[in-house]
Amino acid sequence: MAVPAVSSAVVENQQAGLAAIVDAGVGLGVDAVGQLDALEDIGSLVDGLLADETARRDLVARCLDKFDGRGAERVADEFERLR
Repeated sequence: MAVPAVSSAVVENQQAGLAAIVDAGVGLGVDAVGQLDALEDIGSLVDGLLADETARRDLVARCLDKFDGRGAERVADEFERLR
């Protein structure tokens, strides 16, 4: 959707997804599993994004490079092909 985002993990099964987002450089994140007070860092990440147009543009560019928005269409096409 080309909207810069800050994500968080609050339970263990969310950590891998958060790590993938951050490692791919398509979003910022806070891992708060076992330390919910870490969620307080979200505000400073959002403030940083709001203040840094280049960072926002870089996140958007990386997202657009990795995701074309046609995933659902490709899944539907594959189901049709398998019929």
